[in-house]
Amino acid sequence: MCLFLVDAMYLGNRLIGYEVYESKSMGFIGMTEKQIIDKLSRDEKVYGFWLKNDVEAAKEVLELDEEGFSMKNLQVKSGVNTLTWLKESENNDINISLIVVKVINEKNKKPVYETVNARHARVTYCCPAN
Repeated sequence: MCLFLVDAMYLGNRLIGYEVYESKSMGFIGMTEKQIIDKLSRDEKVYGFWLKNDVEAAKEVLELDEEGFSMKNLQVKSGVNTLTWLKESENNDINISLIVVKVINEKNKKPVYETVNARHARVTYCCPAN
């Protein structure tokens, strides 16, 4: 079973949790910040996050995994049908992010990428023909 970070959920300006895609059930579940920190502390994977030791606060905090999973920004749900970006200052030319959850490689064929997004869609894409 693999967990993939999909989006953050806010109530006003307050973080209430995250939505993750669970590969075994092929479904989306909600998790609190504490639940994710506990999983990562037990060396379980939640792709999209890593734990950073915050010396000033004397605790571990969640950070987007830019190097290991290329999670440079995150979509945020703050209301019904409302998606924004966590880092608004960055140049976001796209309106929805795709998270690759599986790569299907068949012999003598181009790879097929299974993706999910914050609107709970599962879509597969293949490389265009040369």
